[in-house]
Amino acid sequence: MLLFCVAHTGIDRVAPAGHIDARYADTLYAAGQQGVEVMAVGCHITPGTIGVVGTLPVVPEPAPESRRGRGPAAQVARSASSKVRSRR
Repeated sequence: MLLFCVAHTGIDRVAPAGHIDARYADTLYAAGQQGVEVMAVGCHITPGTIGVVGTLPVVPEPAPESRRGRGPAAQVARSASSKVRSRR
């Protein structure tokens, strides 16, 4: 499981910034496709505590098409594609 703790109260969902880091976005997407549970919670932080306020939706999107082919999700896709072709 991967858990994001979000301390900013203006955040209403969590998604990778694939336009900034395609490899991270593709890795997060590939992990989700392989069964890794990805969750996010909103937190309230004080000097003495960190409290969970509630859950936030996670949108694990692969990197934009212009950045595609550079991360692990692209490698997984290429590997799966080659296995399908070899079975024909």
